[in-house]
Amino acid sequence: MPPMATLERLCADLGADLIEVVEAPRGLDVAVLDASVHDPAEPLAGAVADGDLVLAVGAGIAAETTAALLRDAGAAGAAGVVCKRRGTAPPALRDAARAAGVALLTADPDLAWGQLYELVRTALAADGAIEPQLDGAGRSDLFALADATAALAGGPISIEDARSRVLAFSHGGQDIDPARAATILGRRVPDQWAAKLRREAVLEQLEHAGEPVTIAFDGLQPRRAIAIRAGSTTLGSIWLAVGPDGPSPTADEVLRSAAQIAALHLLRRRVTKDLERRLRATRLRALLTGEGGTRALEQLELAGDGIAVAAVAIDGSGGDAAALERLGDLLVMHLRAYRRQAEATVLDERLYVLAGCREGSDRDALRRCLGDGLSRAAQALRARVDAGLSRSAAGAEAVVAARRAADQALELGPRDGGVVGFEEVHAQAIVADVRAFLADRGTVPSPELEALVAHDREHGTDFVATLRVSLEARSDNRETARRLGVHINTVRYRLRRIAELTRLRLDDGDVRFAIELQLRLLPLGAGDGDGAREAPAAGGRGSGGDDGSDHAASARLS
Repeated sequence: MPPMATLERLCADLGADLIEVVEAPRGLDVAVLDASVHDPAEPLAGAVADGDLVLAVGAGIAAETTAALLRDAGAAGAAGVVCKRRGTAPPALRDAARAAGVALLTADPDLAWGQLYELVRTALAADGAIEPQLDGAGRSDLFALADATAALAGGPISIEDARSRVLAFSHGGQDIDPARAATILGRRVPDQWAAKLRREAVLEQLEHAGEPVTIAFDGLQPRRAIAIRAGSTTLGSIWLAVGPDGPSPTADEVLRSAAQIAALHLLRRRVTKDLERRLRATRLRALLTGEGGTRALEQLELAGDGIAVAAVAIDGSGGDAAALERLGDLLVMHLRAYRRQAEATVLDERLYVLAGCREGSDRDALRRCLGDGLSRAAQALRARVDAGLSRSAAGAEAVVAARRAADQALELGPRDGGVVGFEEVHAQAIVADVRAFLADRGTVPSPELEALVAHDREHGTDFVATLRVSLEARSDNRETARRLGVHINTVRYRLRRIAELTRLRLDDGDVRFAIELQLRLLPLGAGDGDGAREAPAAGGRGSGGDDGSDHAASARLS
């Protein structure tokens, strides 16, 4: 099976802050098979395989030797060459990349080559291009890293992400103060301590220091902390609670080493999570477009008794992709909190949420839960959120129809910040489907209706509108007159003239149905619904001639 990894996917996985393309003479669909680190003291020939991404250690973006490296890499069949992002690539280097037929990329100058190598291989392994590499627990397990760091640094350790959420902490017998206890229990820094950190600008100091710093607050054990970095990006921090005996003499060195290991772990986790998210989105889109099967449902853990699709919009429009993805995360998290398996993706500028449910009371419960999630999301986003919900679909083959039903519920139902079930707009959906079908076939009105339209346009009559209202009123002349705002004799006169002009057999059920469909669904031009003109109010034809115009007409009614 050919590898899935390409330059485009690799750059998307790692992010533009870490790696970006400067020149890609063969496009971004070039396959990347592996990563190799180039030693500038060694020749490239024989050290690089076809499809390798070459990490050019020591090669400057403006160095003359880099052009030669590009030529050698192109001759070896490399997918691309990565240099550190220091300055701007000169035109001559871009020309060299094009001439060699090899991509030129740049990486964050502060990102260690070892980190970049591990990240590239992690992304390639996730895409199936290479076999995943298994590491020891000290490199792959943050809790093991926290325990090892605590033992070497001489105090309790906690590892946090960039939003002060606790990712791991050390175990085993150390004295802890109230702040650490509350942080571990809540898995994030408590609000009162977070406020202190903001007031003292501690996090900013930590981010810019690049070295361990000391933080001391009254009533708490001092902390020794260091930022976890990948290049210029801050991924989190490591905190050492200093006891009465102080930290070990090598505590700072231990923290520096731990920060490097944690950075690699967090970067790998970020890449892996992004890849997993992309894979889920691909499977969801395949289901929604009819290209996915039962296996995709099983992989998404949505296989079961049934599945419903919700189409969701912000403020009555599609909204931007970032806002929709955030909304999808909020709704999925809300549904899962109620033990409802759910997934979400953005497709064609619309958010779709797929949730497992059975028809009946289970779907009613899903609708209530989704409605509550919409209200909470609307508060978080400060915008109205609307949704259309399909009925429960059985199997992957029914998901496409469920998506269409959800779309119609959203588009045809009221936009009031709630969930509209497809059953509420079923009639309107049928009319919309028939209208679309007739439009696709290029169906035109029947000759009889065309004759009525021409007559209305030429003589100022309202025969088309009268016929439409009469059919809607089930041929009840009194109700037709009430709706049109005219005398019943006017209705009788018009219907008699319509019969004379068209010879329509309205006593035939098929004819009536076809005429009503056309009146409802086809653009008929002037005369359809323009109002009504008065005909003789009592007994007689009036002074109208054979053209059917109502010479006794009063002013046109609206």
